Amino acid sequence: MFQKIVNKYGTAKSAYLLTLVIILIALSVTSCTLLIFQGDIQWYEIILPVIIPIIIFPLPAKSFFDTLEKLEQAEKEIQEKNIELEKAIKEVKILEGIFPICSSCKQIRDDDGKWNEVEICIEKKSDATFSHSLCPECVKKLYPDLKSNTGKA
Repeated sequence: MFQKIVNKYGTAKSAYLLTLVIILIALSVTSCTLLIFQGDIQWYEIILPVIIPIIIFPLPAKSFFDTLEKLEQAEKEIQEKNIELEKAIKEVKILEGIFPICSSCKQIRDDDGKWNEVEICIEKKSDATFSHSLCPECVKKLYPDLKSNTGKA
């Protein structure tokens, strides 16, 4: 039976629940024993020490379980955020520093003193890749005979 409780609530909650049940039983037995030793007791005098702990018992148990659930939920959220942050850190590579660039051809000088195209320099220092194309202004400049959108030359 205890295994079913552990499967349903988990080890920490089950241990707390079992502790509260043991305390409840101990209080009831102690109260009844004291009343019996006093002698001449009525039936309701034994029932009250048993009923009061049973009524009070669910309050701290519910509060404890609610708090545990909130803590578990917060822990899950923190773990999810940590995973997201670790992924973001792996994806981010920052280009920083000063890049000597040619004013004319726009090539960049690397640490070895060699001049490379901008694309090569950025690809070496980051995870970025380039795909080349032509903007509409360069198409007009380089291919003046090409009529755009019609496919006719």
